[in-house]
Amino acid sequence: MSVPVESAIASSTMKPWPPRRIVAVVVQLLAILIATYGIFRFGVLWSWRQFAEAQPVPGPNPFLVNFPRYTIATLWPIPGAALLFLAAGGFGRRSPRWWVLLVAAGLWFLAYLLVRPAQVYYYFLTPTS
Repeated sequence: MSVPVESAIASSTMKPWPPRRIVAVVVQLLAILIATYGIFRFGVLWSWRQFAEAQPVPGPNPFLVNFPRYTIATLWPIPGAALLFLAAGGFGRRSPRWWVLLVAAGLWFLAYLLVRPAQVYYYFLTPTS
């Protein structure tokens, strides 16, 4: 009557993930990191804005004038990351049109080169004399 109990997990054969699924998960993690980085950059930009508002600058503050442009450039990669995440999910599920989302994400990231400013100028760090 005393039959040893065998665990279903211990007796099951461990099947490795298929390479297609590994690629999909890695690309989804990359998309999450891109979106997180964009949100982090926006937080930094918002802190700089608060600092720039506190600094007395004669005339209009150039940093605040360009702030909408900097904001768009900072948040631009987030929709591309969402497209990349969805494309990777479609690739993992073998959806027939996953490549359309991948091409759209690639074009979105290429358009970032046109949207981003060449340099963020730190106008609020002017020397006092």
